[in-house]
Amino acid sequence: RRPPFWAGGLVEGRGTPCCFWNFIEAQEKRLPCVVARSVPFVKNLSEVKTMAGRGRAWLRLALNEGALEEYLRDLVTDQRACKAWYEPWSLIRSEEEVSIFLA
Repeated sequence: RRPPFWAGGLVEGRGTPCCFWNFIEAQEKRLPCVVARSVPFVKNLSEVKTMAGRGRAWLRLALNEGALEEYLRDLVTDQRACKAWYEPWSLIRSEEEVSIFLA
């Protein structure tokens, strides 16, 4: 089974198992207000127990708000952060592929 696009290519070895939520949480302070507010909201969901679950909850929130494109675009604009968190071959690191995906 292939990982979803946001999980494929995450760099391992950050001390804890790496997942998409770790990447989102690390970007929280540099994200625009609307997107940044979603992070504490997801952190406070008591029924979500795992990091992978928080990543899925964040994606669902973005979908429910009709803002998935905006949320993902804001995450991938900092290519320096993407390079630190993702392997060179991952979709998130390719600006061209991301723009096609988000179009």
